[in-house]
Amino acid sequence: MRSDKICVAVIGAGSESIPAIHTAHGLGLYVIAFDGDENAAGLKEADEAFTADIRYPENLYPILDHYNLRLVLPAPIGRCLI
Repeated sequence: MRSDKICVAVIGAGSESIPAIHTAHGLGLYVIAFDGDENAAGLKEADEAFTADIRYPENLYPILDHYNLRLVLPAPIGRCLI
């Protein structure tokens, strides 16, 4: 679903992303979330959720092009980078 509302993308939707998602919702923002784990806790909290390998941003670009994206919130994903 495409939203004309101002959109925030959460990259990495583990449990640590939930406070950011709730804050964005409280500001009236539309939240889309990405995570490689289809069971990631933050995916359930977002307005729209996508399972994608976030190590490769090029996988996300075709999806992000359909939204009025204004902000990207990278959740703490350091464990994936180490």
